[in-house]
Formats: sequence, C-alpha cells, structure tokens
Amino acid sequence: MAYPNAIFSTFAFIGFLMCMITFPWQLESWNTGTCVFMVWVGLECLNLFINSIVWSHNYVNWSPIWCDICLSILFFPTLQISYANAATKLMVGHNVAIPAASLCIARRLYHISSLQSVTVTRADKRRHVIVDLLIGVGFPILEMILHYIVQGHRFVILEDIGCIPHTYITWVSLIIVYCPPLVIGLISAVYAIHNIIQFRKLWNEINNFPGYNNLTTSRFLRFMYLSSVDIIFTVPLATYSLYAAIISLNPWVSWANAHSNFSIVPLVPATVWRTDPETLHAQEMARWIVVFCAFVYFGFFGLTAQSRKNYYLGIQIIAQGANIFTSRVAKRENLTPLAFQSAPHPNNKPHRSTEVSTSIQDNRLDENHEMYLKKYSVPAPICGENLCRSMGLNGTHIAQSSSINSAALSASSADALNMPARTPINSMA
Repeated sequence: MAYPNAIFSTFAFIGFLMCMITFPWQLESWNTGTCVFMVWVGLECLNLFINSIVWSHNYVNWSPIWCDICLSILFFPTLQISYANAATKLMVGHNVAIPAASLCIARRLYHISSLQSVTVTRADKRRHVIVDLLIGVGFPILEMILHYIVQGHRFVILEDIGCIPHTYITWVSLIIVYCPPLVIGLISAVYAIHNIIQFRKLWNEINNFPGYNNLTTSRFLRFMYLSSVDIIFTVPLATYSLYAAIISLNPWVSWANAHSNFSIVPLVPATVWRTDPETLHAQEMARWIVVFCAFVYFGFFGLTAQSRKNYYLGIQIIAQGANIFTSRVAKRENLTPLAFQSAPHPNNKPHRSTEVSTSIQDNRLDENHEMYLKKYSVPAPICGENLCRSMGLNGTHIAQSSSINSAALSASSADALNMPARTPINSMA
C-alpha cells in the first residue's frame, strides 16, 4: 500500500527550509561549495514539493511552461526514462549538480590542508570562488544544454510525482548524461582520501591556518563529512545508472529519429508506474535522496553552536519587530481612541438644526433671567442686624429687603420655568 503523498510534500518543504535558513552565514564565510550545495538541494526540494502538490492524485498536463522551467533551467534529472522500453533508470541528484557541489567542497578542503603555510589574500579567495562557481554552476548548465541532444520527449508526467525528464538512451546519452556524475564522484573521492590523510597529520594545526580565521577543527570535519557522504552515495548509484543504461542501449540513428516524438508528453497514472517494482523503487529513491541530502546538510551545519546563536538572534529580531508593531498599534489607539469604538446609531445622532435651536433657547433664558434680576432686585444692606439698627435701619427695612430679594429670585425662576411666582408672605403684608 502506497504511503500518502502529503508525507513526501511535508518533508520536501522542510528540506527546502533547512537549506535556506542557514544560507546567509554560509555566504558570509565565502563557503562557495557549501552555498552551491544548499542552493541546488534547496531548489530541488522546492521543485519536488510543488510538483507533488500540483500532480497529487492526477496526471494532467496543467502547466507545460512550468515543466520546461523545472527540467531545462533549474534542475537536471534524478531519473531518466528510456525511449525504447519506458523503463526508469536511476540517476544521482540532478545528474551533476550535487556531485559538482561536493567536488567544490572537497577541492576547497584540499587547498586548505595543502597550502596552510601560504597567506591567503582576498584575491586568492575571489579566484577560488570563481572556480567553484564554474564547477558547481557551470557544469550543470552545460549539461542542461547538452541534454537536448538526447531528449526524446519534451517531458513525462507521473501521477503524484509530476514532471520528470526523458532521455533517449544511446551511446551519446552515456557520454552526456550517465558518465559525468560518475567521473565527478571519482574525482571527489580522490580529494576526499587526500583530505583524510592530511587531516590526520594536521589535527592540531587547523585552528591556526593563516587566512582562514573562521575555520576550526569541527568545521573542517563537518565539511569533510558532508562531501564524503555525498561521494558514498554518488559513486555506487551513478555506477548502477550507467550499467542500467548500457543494458538497454538503443542505436543512434539520427537527430530526427531521436526527436521524432518530442512533442508527445506521456501521461502515466500511478496505477501503472507503481505496479513495476523497478520503476517504483527508482522513482521513490530518486526524489527521497534529495530530501535526505537536505537533512544531512542540516545535521552537519544547522545544529552547531553558531547556528543556534543565529537562531536566537533571529528570534530576538522577530520579537523586537513584533514589539515595535504592537507599540505602534497601542500608540495609535491612544491618539484616536474613538476609531476603535463602535459607531453610534444614525438615529441617535443629533441634528444640526436641533443643536442650534437649543443654544438659542439657552441664550434667551439667560437674558430673561438677567432682566428679571434687574427689575425686581433691591440692593440688600451689607451690614449685620446690630450695625443696621445703629445706622437707623430697623427690622422692617431688613425684612422688606430680604422679602424683595426672595420675590425677585422666585419670579425669575418661575418665569424661566413658565410657572406662576409664589408671593412671599412679608411682601403681601
């Protein structure tokens, strides 16, 4: 029973993240071979992830342009399908991309261990970078161009896998497609053996190599392990691919014969390609080996102390950004608190004419109140009872003045409220 295709999609996307998350500090260290390895593996994981999503449980030719980009520009084939019997043949990585990146790493370790007494200048580093790019990027691009010579079909679509390239297997395809990864793997193996010998001699001197301040014994070991693991897989798998291609070899007739069915896109359902054990194992190994390379790389370089420190710094930057965002939102709320409150109902909103009429009535009440105060008010004596008697004012004057003032206040209040004024008892008398 086949496993759910979503499992591979999940691991492929995780592999892509693993390669990309450690890319910045590898780039800062001028580790060109490692960066090339990360880019090829990461992009291939992304390619496999997208294909496994788009062609999950279907084999419809949704996007021919996307398949052309995947096969002709970005990557090169993990598997080849023979023109004669449609049997899948296992290839390694993207044919030469991952082996070439491992060759760059092994070659750099060789120069470090062999030229430790020579001061490495910036020009030397730049020259090493250029050579590494020619090997790690130039070889795959050259293979992409040459592969068109033996490309029998535009591409092939397998259900649950997506687009894969097609190769018309002849003696020409042996030279262009099947031999390069094996040759590159053997050259890398020679470098790796030399690096192991030199490492045993220079165990205590690696930390003091001039021009390589960031190189430590542990980092040298991790680089050597990464290139060695790739060599261990590259050489035997490339050998098997070459053997499988030789036993199903077709004669080379002409260019027209090789490309006679180029426009035909074979669409293969899962019930067909999964029933053949050879095809099933080859296809599954071809795509899972890329994810395995991503996990191997992350195991060597993504769990180091420096990597954990960079993760912590990244988390701090994200947290600071979140704090800045939340503080801005809080400040915005304080400046405009009404913006985050519910709007009043339109029927409850006062009309402008109502506000104007209310203010006019208030002004009229104030004017009437002042008029009544002027009409009825009599200046009250500003003296106490004993002082007023000594000045010739008796209690009648005091009572009259008090009653007049109270009457004035009562009248003004009554007029303001449109109520009849209550006449004081003393003034009625």
